[in-house]
Amino acid sequence: MFFEKKGEGMRSFHHATLALAIFGLVTLGGAFLACAPSPHFVPSPNDLVEGHYATAARMKTRDSATPDSLIVASYNIQYGERIGLAAKDLSSNRRLRAADLIFLQEMDPIGTRTLARELGYDFVYYPASRHPKHHRLFGNAILSRWRIYEPRLVLLRHEGIFAGTQRVAVLAIIGLGQKSLRVANVHTTTILTPREQRLEQFEEILREFSPGGPPALVAGDFNTVASSDVAKLKDMFRHSGFRMARLPAGSSLRTRRAALLNAEPVLDHIFYRGLRFISAGIQSAAKASDHYPIWAVFALPTTGH
Repeated sequence: MFFEKKGEGMRSFHHATLALAIFGLVTLGGAFLACAPSPHFVPSPNDLVEGHYATAARMKTRDSATPDSLIVASYNIQYGERIGLAAKDLSSNRRLRAADLIFLQEMDPIGTRTLARELGYDFVYYPASRHPKHHRLFGNAILSRWRIYEPRLVLLRHEGIFAGTQRVAVLAIIGLGQKSLRVANVHTTTILTPREQRLEQFEEILREFSPGGPPALVAGDFNTVASSDVAKLKDMFRHSGFRMARLPAGSSLRTRRAALLNAEPVLDHIFYRGLRFISAGIQSAAKASDHYPIWAVFALPTTGH
């Protein structure tokens, strides 16, 4: 069960969310069974792909002046397809267009490089698995206008129960002039995986960020279909000193199923520590994926790291 609270309104929402989950299970399971098996892929730290496409003018300022604010975006681009349309999505909103950091999920190396080059970012990318739908690499990328240091791959336990796909977090240090920021791009497993195992993945990510540490950002697709999962995730991060960026009302999932069930699941999140939250949004006009891009604006601390 996803909900334990009582009350007619809560039960109604529980039923809608559970129906959405069941629909998702059937859809995902059917999609997998329709695909030919992929060769098993074991991700490795040696699989790092990186590129440098940030403009020369931006590179001068990023190596000297520390910015006053930072714009961060996260976008799960379904199966890493429709890259041209994704580029338009990321250019159609002034906040997304000005983003300092973009965390991408479900990407392959070619699509990542294409987006980074077209939008003018440096990037690091690690594959997590070879996806059974298209047999291409499937992983996480960090795009940055600022210099990226010490990229690292973290394998999350508990592979997908149908496709056996691995999920990962990609970590890095972002140099912001005289300051630095530790970041993680996350894509956890879906609701097909038992809740206890999904919570263990959240814990694995948090073990990379000791309480009371330096400024940090963790963002990505956490696959929190149920509101109780969002609440639990928020509470777990709070104990490590993180806050959740307050997104406006609405779903981060672009799907008719959510609308039909009158449910608004929020699967994508941005967590921050040591920064001051200013604003956040969901770009619900985006069309490239089954997710919407999300973004948040932060002020950087004037002292410390």
